[in-house]
Amino acid sequence: MLKGWVAGEQDGWFTLRNSEVPGGEQTFYINAGPAPEAGRITDVNVVVNSKSPKASVGIALNNNARKSLCLLEIRADRNILLFCLEGQKRRDIASVPNVAKLDGSDRIKVVEVPGAARFIVNGQKIADVENEPALGSEIGIMAYDEGTFGIADFVITTNSGPKPTPASQQGGGLPARGGSGGRGAPQ
Repeated sequence: MLKGWVAGEQDGWFTLRNSEVPGGEQTFYINAGPAPEAGRITDVNVVVNSKSPKASVGIALNNNARKSLCLLEIRADRNILLFCLEGQKRRDIASVPNVAKLDGSDRIKVVEVPGAARFIVNGQKIADVENEPALGSEIGIMAYDEGTFGIADFVITTNSGPKPTPASQQGGGLPARGGSGGRGAPQ
């Protein structure tokens, strides 16, 4: 954990809090490797609660060896941003206003096949990226700026074989999808 960040668990959510470092960023990665021919889906439920409109939580596709990153972020102002970095060069892919609900029901999906990825938020396609150097290495979760960030039901599945049952259907204590019922998102 970086300075100023605190991790915890609240009502089935993995929480990250930053109240000390404006503009601070915390990221966790797993080495997923290249997408299989049949494809794979990364699916996660996220929430951000912050007074800073630029505070965000999202999914990153990262390739350190190629110094490249693609990041989809849900911002506290309800906007979705998708951009890719190659070295210090930033390329904005999409900016879509008012897609996020910020009520604990926001879902990010990344559908990958070799050489391409589709980013989806709450069932709405944000954009596709192709032949980006960031693809095929690490998948991570990112939180940025001051606030409270929640992550739940992080699952990576391949398009071959049975899909696992999400924790929310196993009685994992997460809030009901759609923001109603349940214990709600972390505050």
